This record gives sequence, structure tokens and C-alpha cells, in this order.
Amino acid sequence: MHNALPLLIHAYTTFEGDRRNERRALERSKISLPVHIRSIDPSEHAILEAATTLDVNRHGLCFSTSRDHYHVGMSLCLTFPYSSPVTVRKEFVGKVVRVDSLPNGRRSVAVQFLSQAKSQRHEGA
Repeated sequence: MHNALPLLIHAYTTFEGDRRNERRALERSKISLPVHIRSIDPSEHAILEAATTLDVNRHGLCFSTSRDHYHVGMSLCLTFPYSSPVTVRKEFVGKVVRVDSLPNGRRSVAVQFLSQAKSQRHEGA
């Protein structure tokens, strides 16, 4: 029993250290929704991809991809949510702020919204 207490304290301290390093101002909601991504800068690799969000808040989103051409600072146009039954879609201009490797060989790409470009109306089928 003597060894149990230090292990609990160590686990608690590690968790607290992780929370102190958190840079997000708002918590993100873990929501899986389709997002359509395209590159804005013509000098960048041409991107046109449909992906799925990992989490979202009003200032940005994070999505999962198998592609490796995203980098910090890259400008993107995001249509979110993206699916045919949605009657109104929002298009955002965003900047990649983080790219991380995931355990399954995919990547997570975090994007900060810079502006809301416009709403698009889509007539349902």
C-alpha cells in the first residue's frame, strides 16, 4: 500500500502539466462532420479534398487526412459542414496552425478560421 500513493500523485501531476500546456482558449467539441478543403494559394500544391472533422469550435476545426502536403501557415478554403442534404453551407478561409501524426498513419490538421467567406445555398435532391 505504501507505493500506491506516490503513483497516484505522479499521475495527477502529469495530468496537471498537460492542462497547463493547453493553448486553446475554448474547448473543442469532438464532432465528426464532413468538410470540403481546397487550397487558396496557387503556388501551393493544388488541394481538393473531402475529409472528416475530429473536433470543432467557433474559431477553428481539426480534421483527419491521409495526405502529407499540409503545413503550418498554409491558407485553405473550408466548406463546413459539407454534404448534399444540408441546405446552407458556410465557407471559411483558414490557416493551418498545427499538423500532427496519428497512430494509424494518418495526420490531424488543425485550422484556425480567419474569416467567414460566405454562406452557400444548396437545393436538396
